[in-house]
Amino acid sequence: MEKKLKMDKEQALDFLKRIEVVVKTMREKEEGIFKTYNPYELKGTKGITDKVVFPPEGGTLLYFKDGHYLKGVPFAESVRAVDEVKKTLMVLVRGFGGFKSKLKLLFFGLLFKKEIIKSFVELLEALNRKIEGFRLKPDKYCNTAREIYRTFQEVIYFENDDKFKKVLIDVRDLACMILEYDDSYRYRFQNIIVGLNQGELKKNIVKELNRLFEIAIKKEKFISAPEDRTNVANKLKSLQKIVLVLRFSRKPRKILIKFLRTLNLEEFVMDKEDLYYSSPKGFEQC
Repeated sequence: MEKKLKMDKEQALDFLKRIEVVVKTMREKEEGIFKTYNPYELKGTKGITDKVVFPPEGGTLLYFKDGHYLKGVPFAESVRAVDEVKKTLMVLVRGFGGFKSKLKLLFFGLLFKKEIIKSFVELLEALNRKIEGFRLKPDKYCNTAREIYRTFQEVIYFENDDKFKKVLIDVRDLACMILEYDDSYRYRFQNIIVGLNQGELKKNIVKELNRLFEIAIKKEKFISAPEDRTNVANKLKSLQKIVLVLRFSRKPRKILIKFLRTLNLEEFVMDKEDLYYSSPKGFEQC
């Protein structure tokens, strides 16, 4: 049985490789079904795939001929769908980041609170429809996304408001897909979340999250390419401003505290494969 399963997996990968060649030959942009990585991203692998493994603990590992592996299989269609979601979310984040004064941002948030919440919920639903056909089975996500999923499930289980529960499900699915299909976001998240002081969250979650954002912004000088540092830092600063809203939003604040306190931070520690693929971006220096 195991021998047949192994043979089926090898034949499936061989079939995908053949389809990749056909699709690249047919398409104008010569894009296949897998995301195209450049040598800078894949270092010595040269993109020569060997096998796909589904470990018993969960996840999907794409091995290369040199023995290294990526967490997840970067299907181009999935990557593009997630990219669209990220771009839309960043427009929203930049909108809030455009407020130079924190006081003006808070005033705007309080004045249009109902309209903002309604629009945000509708946006989450629309974005989830974009990725609906690409979502993975929970146990096939990488370990970082699996821990996010597990924690959301625990929080959702104890939520009594059905409408708010639906919002949490939408956020869960978007977060897991972004972490699965954007390793740059995932490595940054892993690199910073392990420094979270869970004991400080109940005392002052805004202060603790601001502390992490300040660390993340400082680390960008090691991580981003020189031409990208300002752009990434500005994204982080815009996200940081949104944290202020938690001061005046009791339920989201309470839920976020529970979520962050429930996370098993050990699941986010970067292993040797994370460091291998992220090292060109400077994570080993952080």
